[in-house]
Amino acid sequence: GAPNLKMKGMMKMLLAPMIIMGLNAVGLNYEDPLVILGSRVGFVAIQLLCLAAYGFVMYRARSVNDRTPVLVQKKASPFAAATGDAPATTWENIPSSAYDYNAAMALVKNVLIGSAITGFIHYKWGYVPPLIIQGLMNPITFISHPLFSIYFLGKPADGELKRPFAEENPAAMFGMGEKKEDAPPSSSTD
Repeated sequence: GAPNLKMKGMMKMLLAPMIIMGLNAVGLNYEDPLVILGSRVGFVAIQLLCLAAYGFVMYRARSVNDRTPVLVQKKASPFAAATGDAPATTWENIPSSAYDYNAAMALVKNVLIGSAITGFIHYKWGYVPPLIIQGLMNPITFISHPLFSIYFLGKPADGELKRPFAEENPAAMFGMGEKKEDAPPSSSTD
């Protein structure tokens, strides 16, 4: 449940500093041309593998066409606050296939944005550690996501894998930014 998700998030946050400390402890020379080339090739290959895996999930979600409804909170328009329209929380039922497709698409966006930022940092300042960290973190994110267990391991979507998936909130792990979610309508059944 929630404590397990909190622990997974905490472990993922601590992984990046542990990777850097480990690489520094073994004396990896970030200025060695072979290390730079290997980091670049590994980074690009891993990002492409992650994108291919997410593409597979999106394809499978569409081809399975699971119509089981998932009750999700509708996201308010980002312009609603600016226009003074603060709508009440609304809920909608969407098919499981569409939910999984949207979850995979969000992960694709995360990979693309993270890769662009990491690539920019490496191009602009020549830092190699972000390539290594991002190259390791994206597969870990995917393997720890419920979509991996459902579509690659064939596990049923119940328990911790039940839709809608719990969202990780790094700030909530430290007691900051915990926002109480509105409860779904009482007419729904779990």
